[in-house]
Amino acid sequence: PQLNFRQGRYYYVPAVRANMLQGQRHQQSMQRAIRRLVREHKLVADLQNERRRQGRVQFVHPVTVHTADNRVLRFLSRDISVSGLCLIGSCNLLGQRVLVQVPGANSGGPALCFRVQILWTHEVGDNLFENGGIFLKLVSEEGPVGKS
Repeated sequence: PQLNFRQGRYYYVPAVRANMLQGQRHQQSMQRAIRRLVREHKLVADLQNERRRQGRVQFVHPVTVHTADNRVLRFLSRDISVSGLCLIGSCNLLGQRVLVQVPGANSGGPALCFRVQILWTHEVGDNLFENGGIFLKLVSEEGPVGKS
């Protein structure tokens, strides 16, 4: 049995309540750690964004990447700016010119297809790469229509 000391007296604390309080304390400590992690991430993200000429916007969407050797790959966009975007996927695309097909905002909206030059790549995990590139041209508002 647990006892709680208040105002000079000991009071019995039922085991169910003690377990509940312990769970709440654990939840609160976990939330504090997550809030700290988010604050640190925002601070680092703010510092990184300051060096860029154009501001980036989080843009997390599935995209289709068409390579020059006719491979069709599924990637995840991470962020976008008026000059380029960052893609996350299982391939290192460094130096390649690719077609990136971005689905329309509405499920029925037209997809946009851009020619992108990949300028940098960073391995972030086992067979997981960030690929950063600049937009070269808008190819189509319907999807890939050729490898121009």
